[in-house]
Amino acid sequence: MDKSFSVQTLLTYSERAAQATSIERLARRCMPEFRQHQALIEEKLYPKSEQSVERLILCHVSEVLVGAVSMAVHGLAGRRVAGVRTLLVDPAFRRRAVASRLIHAAESQATCDEASRLWLYCSLPNYLYPGAPLNDSAIAQFAQAMGYSGVVNTYDMGVDLQHQSFCTPCSDGEVCAITTQAQAQQLLAFCGEHFPAFLAEVRMALGRAEPIAYAVARAGQVMGFCVAGANNAPLGVIGPAGIHPDHRSGNAFRCLLESCMTDLQHRGHTFARMQWSDPRSPTFYRRYFDGFVCGEFVIYAKDLS
Repeated sequence: MDKSFSVQTLLTYSERAAQATSIERLARRCMPEFRQHQALIEEKLYPKSEQSVERLILCHVSEVLVGAVSMAVHGLAGRRVAGVRTLLVDPAFRRRAVASRLIHAAESQATCDEASRLWLYCSLPNYLYPGAPLNDSAIAQFAQAMGYSGVVNTYDMGVDLQHQSFCTPCSDGEVCAITTQAQAQQLLAFCGEHFPAFLAEVRMALGRAEPIAYAVARAGQVMGFCVAGANNAPLGVIGPAGIHPDHRSGNAFRCLLESCMTDLQHRGHTFARMQWSDPRSPTFYRRYFDGFVCGEFVIYAKDLS
């Protein structure tokens, strides 16, 4: 193996911050999202989640940073799963086994962290996109060569906000913005009871400096919610959202979405994106918002046991 290559795992936030300049330069060289939105670099490469074990693995060639993997391990003992959030390889060093070295290092780290499976391009609860582009043959060939297989197909819905106004009255209760600590705690309690899989993302959304979060309530009881900016706030991403099973026959979900979209409009967004959409979503979004499928993805996985 070429001794000019070296792989280093950064275990703490301070270790990442010490190499911030070279890490950020690499990120901007590799992905347009990072060139356009500086805030995403911090969110994806320096996360400080309390719900997962975060790792950043770097690859240097003669002390020059040429690649990085951002990953997380989450779940309980015996059911821990690792996910690669971002894989970056300097364009000038592609096809030189940088990516394979990084993924091998990620697999070793995941095994050390007692994870039994590794996902590519999906690191819950914080992800850039839920999977790799479906039509990217290079990623598909790379994943297959590394022993990964496609396990989940996902897609994102998009809505053009430039020529829309939203004023649908809610027939199921009152839609209100989450603006106080008491309201936030009530929403978290509702999610913990009815949507525990969304709890970490809702916490992320509520932790923003100016959160976008709405709930629909009747007689003071939360029946549903929708947040925006849990992931990828600069990209105008809405979700997660959920309605109590007893109240799904009305229009509460639509009204919650409209509230988040209106908030995004007021903040200058011209486009809303709903990531990891439900299979029923295309019909719903086309009917009410002239929405469309704006991205199709595949999540690759490999059992490490």
